[in-house]
Amino acid sequence: MTATAEKSLSDEFLLGQKFYNRIEATNVKIAITHFIKCAELTDKLSIFSANETVEDINTGDLRQDIKIEAYLGDLTTKLVDGDRMQILNKAKLHFEQFLRNIELHEILKEEDRKLIEQQSNGIIKDAAKKREDKIARYKREKEIKMKLESLQQLLPSIGDNDKEDFSRKYILTLIDLFIQKSMEQLLSIKQEFELLDQMRKIQEQTGPSSFVGLANDNKALNISKNLSGPLMTKDGKPLRPFVITNQREAIREQVFRPGWRLPTMTIDEYLDQEAARGNIISGGGQIPEKKEIDDNDEHAIDQETFKAREWDEFKDANPRGWGKFIINVYFDVIEQTYTPVPTSEINERPSQETSEEDTIQQVPPEDNYRVVYLIFLFQGVAMLLGWNVFITASVFFQQSFLGSAYADHFQNYFSVVYMSSNLFFLGLALLTHKSENISFRVTFAIALMIFIFLIIAISTQYVEFFGPTIYFYFVVTSVGIMGATAAIQQNEIFALVSQFSPIYTQSIMSALTVPISSNLNMSKENDLRHTREQVRMIQSAENVETTYDTKLLIGTFNKIRILAFTVGFVFFVTLSLFPSITASIKSIVVEHDKSKFHQDYLFIPLHFLVFNIGDWLGRCLPSLESFSTTDSKKLALMSIARIIFFPIFLMCNVDVGSNGARILPLMINSDLIYFSTLWLFAVSNGYMGSLTMMAAPQIEGVTKGLAGTIMSFCLGLGLAIGSVFSFPMRAISCSCNPIGNN
Repeated sequence: MTATAEKSLSDEFLLGQKFYNRIEATNVKIAITHFIKCAELTDKLSIFSANETVEDINTGDLRQDIKIEAYLGDLTTKLVDGDRMQILNKAKLHFEQFLRNIELHEILKEEDRKLIEQQSNGIIKDAAKKREDKIARYKREKEIKMKLESLQQLLPSIGDNDKEDFSRKYILTLIDLFIQKSMEQLLSIKQEFELLDQMRKIQEQTGPSSFVGLANDNKALNISKNLSGPLMTKDGKPLRPFVITNQREAIREQVFRPGWRLPTMTIDEYLDQEAARGNIISGGGQIPEKKEIDDNDEHAIDQETFKAREWDEFKDANPRGWGKFIINVYFDVIEQTYTPVPTSEINERPSQETSEEDTIQQVPPEDNYRVVYLIFLFQGVAMLLGWNVFITASVFFQQSFLGSAYADHFQNYFSVVYMSSNLFFLGLALLTHKSENISFRVTFAIALMIFIFLIIAISTQYVEFFGPTIYFYFVVTSVGIMGATAAIQQNEIFALVSQFSPIYTQSIMSALTVPISSNLNMSKENDLRHTREQVRMIQSAENVETTYDTKLLIGTFNKIRILAFTVGFVFFVTLSLFPSITASIKSIVVEHDKSKFHQDYLFIPLHFLVFNIGDWLGRCLPSLESFSTTDSKKLALMSIARIIFFPIFLMCNVDVGSNGARILPLMINSDLIYFSTLWLFAVSNGYMGSLTMMAAPQIEGVTKGLAGTIMSFCLGLGLAIGSVFSFPMRAISCSCNPIGNN
């Protein structure tokens, strides 16, 4: 860069700030020149957008650019050459522009905004009230300065990961200090305006010659000090006596004498006069009380839930700070695709008026006999039916695989293959969502699932024909196909149910026992209104793609990173133990004392039933206010505490197989303790999984849709890692190699 090249915005700002700090020894105009260049560069680069909040502004822009107008206002007040009224007007404009920018980006606090309105409207006239406000502002400014000092002292001890957040907090506190100083400067400018205006009025009344004549008359008199005469100043000028008025007593006697009519009025008369002046807005009336909803009136509950859901989804679809980006993309598309519509075609179009049937209804029709609810309930059951069938038939598969290398470890392979297939086809279904019909995909997935069930049922009669190893490969392939059908159903059914009232989403969630990755698309589209007009709207919306830039993705992840870790770790622990380890645990009762419930063919399916009921109950608990929390650190600690289940289950009566040996001693020698532990394990899985997925979108400042996507990815990642980790867990339980031969 040459010496004559234009300096960058940061260079100009740093130079201006340098001269500002050395204001006593530097010309004020030099600093003003640099800050004016900063303001011009800020406008030229379009750094700030009118629809951006403080959360959308880069920390570097907050550090420098947003305070430019405050610097210019403060420097302008220090100018001494030129018309003082014009100088004060310029300074006032700079301070007001700074406060407008602060309010526009939602940095200005409500108390400061009210105080600015009071100052600008001149509402505060009582001297005592002015003094109280001034003392309060002084205390506020002092507290901010102390906070800045403490933050500056803590800065060296902050780690690199938290340094950016800490720096942003320091900058916002510094901006708060600039706000207080700007408000104080505006008040001072207003008072100086009043003094200058009063001096101007006096000068207009008396004329400039009166001041000059008085000065000229005060000539030094050569009066001997020995002579008696008037009192003299050190310069030899007489001290002239003056009289305020000789009618002071007479005027005082005329004020409030007996019979004087004081201007009095009632409150009603005063309000009538204010209304006549236009200061009171008429109309309105008493605010109607909100009607309480009967807990048994499901229709009214659906209406209220529908309204709240509609508003939340509107905010998700129209996030603050995206206006500038969306408008730019919109106009780029318009320039490339716009073609004029012929006049004849316009004239041939039907009227835009719709009949009552096509009008968008605000309330969905009643679900008589809960038919729609039951349909979604059965769809939820169908999603994980394949997974539940294969893992609960563990006794049959263990006997079928005897003689192969996988007889004791087939549960691990089931988990890995199912989860991998599910994640792969879920991503594939999302990519091709626009090109195929939802009903076709769901029907195809269910038909394929039924076909696999039929093939597996027939194959049970030919296990000996296949042989244990080949039959294992056949079953594992079927498990992978089941994972694919579940992925297709999850993607399409949740995309469809999100258009209905939330009660139908609850029906699907109630049907699921282990939430594999079923939270992906629960809030992607608007509620279905069951009219032809909205069917057209939903169909057109299927082709809209939502994209997020890297900066927003990283920012959102940083805000929910603790919850993202929590949900991943919860399902990592679960899939590491269930069902690979838990399905291998047998009853502690000796063989000759066993009842039929202690036999493997009932004991292991009973363990699946206990887990599924506990998991379902755990996912219902967050709906109760006393069991709901959004404290991310508390949730993370609770998820980490689930590590205790690793040694507990390994110390149960785990079947080590024909060639295995126990590493950990058998400490849990009670079936009741085992089932109690399994119950706690299942409840904590459902409770923690649902709670973290619910808490992430409630974090302040996050984009809900993006937060849900990140959480769903971390959930799936935890499932995948947990299914892989089940292999070393099985190796620890039996002191064997679960991958190859024992």
